[in-house]
Amino acid sequence: MAIYKQTVDFLPKESEEESREKYNLSKTALYAAILPLLASFIWVIAMLISVYYKREVSGYDQIIADKNAQIATYDSVRQKQTELVLKVDALAEVVTKDFNPQEFFDIVDKTIKETGDAKAGIYAYQREEDGLFVIQGKANSYLDLAKIMVVFNRKESFSQVQIKSIYYDKETDTVNFQVGFYYADTLSSDEAELYE
Repeated sequence: MAIYKQTVDFLPKESEEESREKYNLSKTALYAAILPLLASFIWVIAMLISVYYKREVSGYDQIIADKNAQIATYDSVRQKQTELVLKVDALAEVVTKDFNPQEFFDIVDKTIKETGDAKAGIYAYQREEDGLFVIQGKANSYLDLAKIMVVFNRKESFSQVQIKSIYYDKETDTVNFQVGFYYADTLSSDEAELYE
């Protein structure tokens, strides 16, 4: 025997519209609960990204500060280089009017060879403030030095030829000398007249 249970519902049944509204309301409540969580999650991600980029930017700021400090150290070099360029430019005219060292040594060497058998070598030269050249060298003997002095005195390009110092070196068996003179090619016409 089967017993049937029947339930009686005294409440009025929901209409389809009401059930749709309840369903929509429950969906809205779910969205309302999820949205703050989603907003919090997005905010946390944004904060992490912000922290990451702040670290990156601070790293680049440090690199920029280091580069600026390095550039600042070059300022003194740049300033010194500018000063040197200005000085060289200011001396350009004087340097171009000055003598050609290679030509000068060629003339001195040629003058020494004009003595014939006299042997001497020049190993240094200097120029004094008044324009006097002083060459330092070694000759094989006093006679060779005398011959060189005679030839230097005959040359028009040399004036006021004088022996500044002379001594005999026993170890090398040579006569060391310093000869001073004015080199006419480096003098202006007024200066050349003064020295002649």
